[in-house]
Order: sequence, then structure tokens, then C-alpha cells
Amino acid sequence: MKSWDLLAGVSAVAAFAVALPAVAQTVSISVPSMPMEQALKEIERQSGHHIEYDPDAVKGLTSVAVTGAKDENDAIEKAITGSRLVLIDGNGVPTIISFIVVMAHRDEAETSLLVRDASTSSRSGASLREQARNTTVISSKLMEDQQAQSVTDALRDAGGVIPNFATVQGGTSYSVRGFGSTGLTNGLSSSVGNSSIAGAAQPVAGLERVEILKGPDALLNGSYSLGGTINLVTKKPTADPLLNASVEYGSYQTRKGTIDASDALSDDEKISGRLILSGSDADRNMQNYRGDQNYLVAPSLRYKDEKTDAILSGQIYEQNTGVNPYTYMYKGQIAPVRTQPTGPADTGFNASDKEVTYSVEHKATDWLTVVSRGQYQNQNLSFGLYAPYAVLAPTTLLINNSQNEQRNRTWSLDDYARLKFDTFVINHNINIGYSFVQTHDDALDSSKSSFFPFSLTTGTVKPLPPIDETSYSLDYNEQAFYFQDIMTWGPAHFIGGVRQNWFDSTSHIPGRPASEYSASASVPSYGAVYDITDNLSLFGNYALGFIPNFSLDYTKSRLPDISSKNLEGGVKLSMLNQKLELVASVFRLQQSNVVISDPAHPGYYISTQGQESKGVDLDLRGTILPGWTVVSTFTYSKFDQLTRKLGAYVAGQPRVKYSLYTSYTEPVGEDLKLTVSGGLYGNSSSYVNNSGTEKVPDAKQFDVNVIGAYKSWQLNVGVKNLFDRRNYGVSTVDSYIPVLEPRTWHATLSYKFF
Repeated sequence: MKSWDLLAGVSAVAAFAVALPAVAQTVSISVPSMPMEQALKEIERQSGHHIEYDPDAVKGLTSVAVTGAKDENDAIEKAITGSRLVLIDGNGVPTIISFIVVMAHRDEAETSLLVRDASTSSRSGASLREQARNTTVISSKLMEDQQAQSVTDALRDAGGVIPNFATVQGGTSYSVRGFGSTGLTNGLSSSVGNSSIAGAAQPVAGLERVEILKGPDALLNGSYSLGGTINLVTKKPTADPLLNASVEYGSYQTRKGTIDASDALSDDEKISGRLILSGSDADRNMQNYRGDQNYLVAPSLRYKDEKTDAILSGQIYEQNTGVNPYTYMYKGQIAPVRTQPTGPADTGFNASDKEVTYSVEHKATDWLTVVSRGQYQNQNLSFGLYAPYAVLAPTTLLINNSQNEQRNRTWSLDDYARLKFDTFVINHNINIGYSFVQTHDDALDSSKSSFFPFSLTTGTVKPLPPIDETSYSLDYNEQAFYFQDIMTWGPAHFIGGVRQNWFDSTSHIPGRPASEYSASASVPSYGAVYDITDNLSLFGNYALGFIPNFSLDYTKSRLPDISSKNLEGGVKLSMLNQKLELVASVFRLQQSNVVISDPAHPGYYISTQGQESKGVDLDLRGTILPGWTVVSTFTYSKFDQLTRKLGAYVAGQPRVKYSLYTSYTEPVGEDLKLTVSGGLYGNSSSYVNNSGTEKVPDAKQFDVNVIGAYKSWQLNVGVKNLFDRRNYGVSTVDSYIPVLEPRTWHATLSYKFF
């Protein structure tokens, strides 16, 4: 076994090695005063016994400090002293109920930078501390304070996540730890036909949180997402009255307005509703293409009582954006950035999305919870642009004029049961379920698209040809049965699961017989968490994967399937009464071949040789002192190709990605608060080709925000890239080097009616 395998597996093995003697120790439970839900989870850990409670019943409550409690019941009674909560015996399981009817409250991600639960990214209901992986959660509060303009903006606070602006047509996709990721919305699958439309264009106004699950997660997302999964969680209705309005103005005459309203719709507050409206536009971008336009309408309804939580939501959003600013590289030197468009200024990218989602969770008994959730997505992409194909001379590019359209319809269903019971000294948390995904993709393009040399000093472009043919259509189905058991024995948690997948696809290419393909695979996963102390845990996981590949190259041939392996181990540490959380891990990922967007043929893909990534991932976030918060990440990845036919370098992946954001809030008088924050974001240089002869330089920028809050008013003024540093995005072709934003500013004025 190689050294990295040994290092990454130490944490998982340690859990098994030390579990047995730990169980025999005498229980003495001590928990400091903290948010009630955290306190109950701490009592669970220390006692080794499961506690039943509704998260919304304890939300907003603070526990009483517990010292030297003799068992879990004694500890609970002390912790809930003076609250509206009572402890009852639920068939042998300590159960906490409220004197008042449970209603829907705002999620902690809307009010806090530090988030401790993982929402839809775990069917088990386990907290982030209890999961055997490194998971990052970016809260809507953090996105609001930083004035994040997009999902890409928000993901700067996620270690190891790199945006891939693969071509000028827009539609960003992402890699995690050097490998591709897919997007989920509320834990449900999006299109498999084009990763760029998996939520990347969604306005952030409707998001409660962004969850980054690092490494593969077979039980959540089938066999996909070797590097990780990016799960976008939308805001939910709350019975607490809420009405916020904001307006924003900034560089390039950016204008934005948002209204967020939620309230109870019934006298008993069991039914609530929410409506989010958001719209923005800008006159242009830095290269004088048309500016971004985003529109969002997101209504939702919720029914919640002591046993049932049901949500029905919908959203419509549209994005119209100009060509991503870019330059090119000639003989290893990056050319000066042009300030005028190639072709008409109104060329670019358009995306529209209509979604309907439901989720029902019902606690049938003390030991059985059933969950059903589903989603329908109707997504359209279109782009008309002049794509650079090759560099012919210092100021001459080979250009392709093209218009393309992609239409996608996706149905997703996920039904499962969660069972909790004890067998002797072991507590079981079992998930068993069925998932189904069906998608249909149509790709249309122009038969009259052509390549021609274009002089950047004197040349003129050919007109964009109209879309006049269907390139291909793809029907894809995936269904799966899955099983997972989280076994807890004292401070040790053992996780084992398997998912049996069945895949089939039918592609239709005009003039050719239909091409059918089917496959099946069993995907196992294993993990362990061991609680050394109340605040320190070791974790490890190991997973194998098989990924059927339905992507097509520009000849309309299917690319090869993909196999994968993941190994990770690490530590989770809570500090300062669990107000500050550190997660550190080492990892090793392998993938047999890598699929990337074809820069010369928008809407198509190419398969490159397999690669390996191994490295270190650090994440620190929380409160250091009253009013002083920090969010910091660091990822180092060493990339190698599994074969050396094309050279010893992996293109398009920086070895280092880092961020450091900190803010300080100081009350000034009775009604005024001032917050000053700053963030440093960057990554190391990356290779453009596999031979290592061309590099994109490192990128770094510093942002600053000043926030003044007076009663219900708040003014947030921010500057991104304060020192106006020229930064470039990663690329795998010398004809297209993305140019990142220069210094920009934004001012947001908001008012909270209640």
C-alpha cells in the first residue's frame, strides 16, 4: 500500500481499534451552555443513546450548562430547565416535545455564517460532525455579507472548488479536488446532458445554502461526481413573519432588486408560504459584451406539525449574459486583454429554467420516518458566439461562428425510509430507498457554421448562421435501490452502504440508427467516525465507483465509461464552546479517464487520459471572539496522470486553492452596528497543456465590505479585487484564457419590515 493510502486510512482504522474499550467507560455527561440542538447532540455522543426531538421545536433555544450528569435523561432534564420543552419516554427512547405547537422557522443558514447540519446532503439526518467526510456549507448569510453575485462567487469560500469557464459560450461548470462535479438542487439530480446547467446560473437570492460534498457520494448521487457534489438548497417557508426588500447598484451600471416575504397562512401556524422575487441587469461587462441579466420568481408552500413536514415549491429563472471575457496565449505569453468584442456585442449565452419540487417527511413512529421528494426541471440553453479555435499568429485567431441550443427535461424521484433502533449495545440509523432519474436532451445547431481566420486588428467576422438542424437527442434513465446503516457503539460510528444502479440511454442522431446503451453497477461505500472527546473526532471513508458515460464527442460518438476510487481520512475539531469548527483531511482520488467540454465544439465533449489527485484539505469557520468571525479554506492537490503518453502534467488544475475571510462587528450606540470585513482569495498557477510548456499565472484578489445596520435599515458597500489585479481563470487550450473581474464595487441598501 502506498504512503498516501496508509495516511488517508489511519483515521478510519483508529475508530475500530479504540472503540471497544471506550464503550466500557463510566458515563459522566458535561455540556456547556450552547444552542439547544447542539447540546442534545452532545448528550447523544457522550451517552451513546439516541434522543428524539424535532429540530424546529428546539430552534432558537439555548441550553443550560450540564455538569456531571449520571445519564442521558439527567443531562436532558438539566439542559432544558426553564425552557418550553419537556422530556417524555418514547417507547424507551428519550423524546423531547414542546408545550407549544411546532412551526416552521428560518434555517440557521439564513442567520449564521457557521452551519452545523447538512440539510438534504444526508438522508440520515446526521450533523456535519457525524458524517465521515469533509463537507463545506456556505450559508446565505455569508453570501449576503459578501455581496455574492453568483454561485461562482459564493464558491470562492469552498476549498478545492475551481470554476471551469471551458469556452466563451458561458455556462460554468466546476471541478472539486481536480475532478468533475455535478449539481443537485435540494438533493435531487439535474441534467446529465450538460453539467453547465446544473444550477450554476441560478440567482443566489433564492438560495438558503450551498453544500459542497467533497469526494464521491454514491448513496446521494448515484455513481457520479468523483470529485464532489455541489448541492444548491433553496429557501423554505417560515411561519415567523418575514419581509425584506433590497436594492443594489454597482459597476457597469449593475442594478438589482430583491423582495423576500414569508409568513404563516393559517391561525395554527401549521401552514406557511414564501415568495422570493429578484431581478438584476447590467449595461455591459469588462470586454463590452452585453451585461448580465437575471430574473427569479420562487413561490413555496409548507405544512409542518409535530410529525409531518411537507414543502411544495416552484421557481422560474432566466439568465442572459454576454460572452465571458477572454484573451489567448501565443508561444507561452498571454496576449493583452482586448476591450472590444469579437463580433456583435449582443452575442452570448441564455439560460431559462422552470422547476417544481416537492418534499414530504413524516415521522410514522418513534423508530420510523418516511421521506418522499421529487422534482421536475425544464431547462433551455442557447448561445450564439464566435469561438476561438486556434492561435494562427500573434494577432490572428481561427474563429468558429456558431449558434447552438440545448433543451433538457428532467424528472427526479427519491423515496426512502429511515429506521432507528438498538440491537444490544449498538444503535442503528438505517436508510433504505429507491431513486429514479429520467432526462431527455435535444441539441440543435447550424449546418452552415464555419471556421475562418480573424485578424484582431483589421478583421471582420462572418454573420452567425441560423439554427437549422437537430444535432442529436438523448434519452437517459437511471434507477437504483440503496441501503445504508450508521452503527453507533459508544463514541464509534461505523457507516456501510451499497447502491445498485441500472442505467440505460438511447441517442438519436439524424441519418443514423438509434444507439442504445445500458449498464448496471453496484457501488459500495464505507466510513467511520470516532469521537475521541466531545470536541474531537477522527473520520475516514473509502469508495469505489463506476460511471456510465453518455457524453458525445463532436463526431457524435459516445465517450468511454469511467471507473474511480476514493480514499480519505481526517479530523474534526470543535473549539471555543463549539463556536469555531476545524476540519482537516488527506485524500486520494483516481479516475480512469476525464471528460471535459470541447472548446472547439460547444455542446460536445472530449475524453482525456485518467488522472490522480492526492492532497490536503483544511476548513476553519466560526466565531473567534464576540463579533469576530472567520471563514478560511486551504487545499493542496498533487495531480498525476495515470499514464504518461501525453506528458507528466495535468492541465487546467491549480495545485493550491485558498481563501481567508474575516469580519468584525461592533455596536455603536443603542441601534447602530458597524461591520468591517475583508477576504483574500486565490489559487496557484496551472498548466494549459499536458506537456507543461504553457502556464496560466496564479490568481489572487482582496475584497472588502463595510456594513452599517441602523434599526431595520442596512447599507452594505463592497469592493471586489480592491487592488485591481489582473487575474486569469484556468484553461486547457491556449486559444481561450478566461479573464477574471477587475476592481468592481457594489452598494446594497436593504430594509427589514419585520
